[in-house]
Parts: sequence; C-alpha cells; structure tokens
Amino acid sequence: MDSFSEATGVYSFPKYFDAINFNENNQFVLVSSNLTGKFWHGAIGVFNDANLAPNLPHLDYASMNEAGCVDVVWIDTERIAVATDNGSVDVWKLKESPALENIIMLSEHDDICSSVDVSKFSGQLLSGSYDNTIKLWDLEVDLSINTIMLHLDKVLDVAWCKQSYSKFASASEDGTIKVYDNRDSSKLASLLFYSPEFHPVTIDWIDENKLCVGFSNGLVSTLDLNNPGEMHNSVKAHSKSVNSVLHLENNLVASCADDMTVKVHQLEDGTNFHSSSCHTDYVQDLAFNVADKTLFSCAWDAQVCSHNLDFIKRDTS
Repeated sequence: MDSFSEATGVYSFPKYFDAINFNENNQFVLVSSNLTGKFWHGAIGVFNDANLAPNLPHLDYASMNEAGCVDVVWIDTERIAVATDNGSVDVWKLKESPALENIIMLSEHDDICSSVDVSKFSGQLLSGSYDNTIKLWDLEVDLSINTIMLHLDKVLDVAWCKQSYSKFASASEDGTIKVYDNRDSSKLASLLFYSPEFHPVTIDWIDENKLCVGFSNGLVSTLDLNNPGEMHNSVKAHSKSVNSVLHLENNLVASCADDMTVKVHQLEDGTNFHSSSCHTDYVQDLAFNVADKTLFSCAWDAQVCSHNLDFIKRDTS
C-alpha cells in the first residue's frame, strides 16, 4: 500500500502558508505556496482536527498544485475553491482519504486570483483578481455569469454578505470599497469608501449594513452602508498592512498583519482583548472554530497558531 505522501504527492508543505478556512463539520483546510526555480507551486491540505495542523502525519486529505495557492473557501462540506497565482479558481473535492480530486478549473482571470468567497444562500462563487476584475461564477454550469470591471487597480478581497442573498463587497488597491446588489440591475455598484492615501486590503461583513475593514496603514475600522465615506470605530491595530479581518461577535474583530501579530479588538471602544506574537513572518489569514471558540492563524513562517478566545460569550454564526 502506498504511503500518504506517495498517494498525494505531498511530502512537505510549501513554506508560505497563505489561507485557512473551516467547513460546517469543523474540517480545516490549509493552502500554501513556495517558489522553486522560476515557478511557484502549492499544496492543499485538509485536517479533520485543526489542532493537528500543519503536522503532515495528521493530514487527512492533500494534493500538490502546479500553481501557488493564494486563497481558499469551502463551497460545502465536500468541495473547496482555491484561488491561484496563475489566475484560475480550482475546485477540489474530498474523495476517499487521502484523495483530493481537482474537478473544475475556472480560468478566465488574466492575472493572480487574489480572493474567493461563496454565498451560503445561492452557492455562487465570487473571485477577485489583480487584473482589476471581479467574476461571479455559477458552479451548476461551471461558467462565469458576470464580469465586473469597476476597479482601477488590483482587487484584493471580495466578500458575500452573510445576512443577505444578493449583496457582496470588494476592496481594491485603487483605494475603494464597493458594494453590489444583484437585485438592482439599474446600479452596478455603490461606492462605500475611498482614500487616496491608503487602501483597503481585507473586508468582512458584520451585519447587512456594516463591514469591518483592514487597511494598508494598519488601521481596522467599521464602515456603514448608511453613512458611506465615513470610517467608524477606527483602531490602529497594527504597525503594517492588515492581511485579514474576521468579525467574531458584536463589534469584536480579529485581525492579522505584516507586523507578524494577531489581535482581537472591541472596535467600539478600542479595547484590546487579545494580542499574540507567535508568528515570525507575515501573518496571512484567520479562521474561527465556533465549537471551541478558538481562533487559528497562518503565516509565511510555515506555522499554524491557535488562540483561545474563551472571553467570547456566545456562539457566532
């Protein structure tokens, strides 16, 4: 019988851990990349127990990828969407452990695919790219059904509203955050925020009308759709660019950044509830396990760190 590594081709994880995500069964997916010669390559790994990541002997599903892996999201409990540096969105399916099967490759972007997200209502997939575009994909037909070309620079993040069937937002290096509603065909997008001095990097929805945002200057702020253009409850959480923000509950937001730290702040009053310097390189992404109230972070130091957030009083959704 082949060993796990022989069966999957994964003998070690590429060193740059770029993105992590949980599904409804608390399975934990990790994607990473590395440069070999002139070419990037990547790996996708799934752990049934996140506390065992990134230890290879405890990996439950895995596959190497010919391109670097930039972002990841679960489509459902069996399928995973991975954004790659060659511009494709690859869909992988869990087979009999340890097999991961690449079932779809969506290749319409002309530059790095920087972000992917899936609507929990419609199952539609969003992708943002360094080619300045956003694509909306229908996975039932494996085709893009809309291409949005409203940004003037790299699209860094896209996010479906978790409380709305049709609403999503995007953040771009052109300094803007835009909000879209598929129900309103008369207006392609609303400008929620613009700054010529620094740009939004990462976004997450708090509720149907509010987002938390991480900026290139280290700020973490709240934006309200009812008051476009105004930052609320801003906290100078980091000394360098924020790479991920994650809404936990109420105004409690986790963030990580190029300053190699992970923070949790109450944005309403600026109180810091958690601060960690466990990483030794840029911290790239965050994921929260609701079941045991543990925050996980991954970084370019080839580490996955866990952070106990037992001060959170209720389950999040």
